[in-house]
Amino acid sequence: MKTKLLLIVLLGCNLTFAQNQSFQPVQNSITTPIGPQFTTEIFRFRPGLVTQLDLGSTFDFTNSRWFALGRVAFGTQNFYGLRFQLPNKSIVMGYNDLNAINPRIEWIGNPLASTLGNLEFRVGSGFGGGSPSVPGPNLLVATMTSAGNTVFGNPSLTGSAAKVSIDNSGTTGLVIRSSNSATANSQAISIEQFSATNDNVGAQILLGGASSNTGIVIKNGPGKFNTGVLATSFADINAIGIQGRTTGQAQFEAAIFGQTSQNNGNQFAGFFDGDVVITGNFPNPSDIKLKENVKPETNVLERLSKLKSVTYNYKTINELNLAKGVQHGFIAQEMAVVFPELTKDISKPVFDKDGKATSNFEFKSINYTGLISILTAAVNEMHTEVKALKEELTDLKTSIASGDFARPSATSGNKVILEQNIPNPFSDQTTIKYQLPQGTSKASLIIFDLNGGIKKEFPLTENKSEITVSASQIGKGLFIYSLVQNGQILETKKMIIQ
Repeated sequence: MKTKLLLIVLLGCNLTFAQNQSFQPVQNSITTPIGPQFTTEIFRFRPGLVTQLDLGSTFDFTNSRWFALGRVAFGTQNFYGLRFQLPNKSIVMGYNDLNAINPRIEWIGNPLASTLGNLEFRVGSGFGGGSPSVPGPNLLVATMTSAGNTVFGNPSLTGSAAKVSIDNSGTTGLVIRSSNSATANSQAISIEQFSATNDNVGAQILLGGASSNTGIVIKNGPGKFNTGVLATSFADINAIGIQGRTTGQAQFEAAIFGQTSQNNGNQFAGFFDGDVVITGNFPNPSDIKLKENVKPETNVLERLSKLKSVTYNYKTINELNLAKGVQHGFIAQEMAVVFPELTKDISKPVFDKDGKATSNFEFKSINYTGLISILTAAVNEMHTEVKALKEELTDLKTSIASGDFARPSATSGNKVILEQNIPNPFSDQTTIKYQLPQGTSKASLIIFDLNGGIKKEFPLTENKSEITVSASQIGKGLFIYSLVQNGQILETKKMIIQ
């Protein structure tokens, strides 16, 4: 009798204190496990909701403390997952409906600004350590703020201006690696920012506190067509692809610095496909300590005479952004014959609309800066020749004034006449008419350069005739020609061959 009474008391206590509201009694065994992964199943709930009311009398948002697992009513929808509710704030994890593709973690507060707080991700050696109320050894590895920011590392970096912040603490802040199996056109980092407001910044890097800082390091290669940085800018007024600035406080500053390992091939520290404007000076290094095998420019007039100065218009070439309007200059192929060191063969990559190199376009270019010293040498040579010509003319005038040589009689039919060559200047050929006194012998028409050297001598067999002179016989430049008899100069004039 006592044994039966004890069983009745225990059963009554179980019914009195048990809070399990299930439609079926607890069974000691489960005979039909769901699958092989549940062979150790010891307890099962029927479809529905598992809840625990830890504080309060109702499962409300404002005053109660409770949790729910399973199918949670969420307004007019059902939420499938887990919910932890504290007064005026809660966190849910799961799917917002059966047709949802993305799961969610959502924390809710009321009012939002004062009670919501941040979502923390921590790792530690003990449960719950590191909170203000439960100190312990753990590490805050990431924080998501109610303002939409994500902070990896030090929570002091959390701010309304940074949507994602990384505290690298002496290590690499962010590493993105793409395997060899990555699909084509993959992007390691893509930043897209569209806003109706002004002064937007896609990415900002701030460094300080130490020497030898580098904002961005990009190593790209090996490969056929690689680009370290591609910048494209669109605007209605001012569009700048890359802008560099310095503060003006360093010993050496360069807003943009380009460097190539060699300059003897198709390598360039900077390549600009279009017009370039430079407001500063000193574009070319010219210190004597940088040079060797220094030699003066000589005999450049004759070589310059082989160049043809031309005017031209550039064709419309899809591979290059060439200047518009009339241009002045030389033909690179002709320059390469006379001054090959002033020309360069260039192979420029051609890019598609996405900035990817697809082929190469080859052409010749001229170093017009290098022509400056050659033109200066030509002016110096011309100056020397003009000076010599002036001295020679002065000597001739002195000889005539002093009577060092006598002119033949100027009686009719006995004159010495040397006419100006026609045409003058000329580039092909010219004609020189002359007249000598009757009975003159051993006379010549001699063409001199400005140094007094004889370029061409024409023996004269008639007292009155004309001589045809070809530019190919003389060259180009300024010359003098004279009637000479028995070593005496009878008459002298100048001519120019272009």
